[in-house]
Amino acid sequence: RIAASRTGNKLFLHVLNVNYSRAVEASFPGAKVGRVIEIAPENLRSHVSHDKPDEFRPRETELKGGWWRFPAGSVSAVELELSAGG
Repeated sequence: RIAASRTGNKLFLHVLNVNYSRAVEASFPGAKVGRVIEIAPENLRSHVSHDKPDEFRPRETELKGGWWRFPAGSVSAVELELSAGG
């Protein structure tokens, strides 16, 4: 599931991978640079506790190569800077 918005040359995507058994790959043609902020625990049955307070802490990663792999059960915010005419 995806929601998108655009301001000038920036495209914002909010992506929820509802598949709990496999990742989904996406390509972003026309994107010069970008970043992804995601919540993607390795174990989808994990939980936050005193022992694991950062279990669902968002991670920020630079988007390289114009594609991204959304892990199973993940929630992601993608910010893309579009090239001219994108």
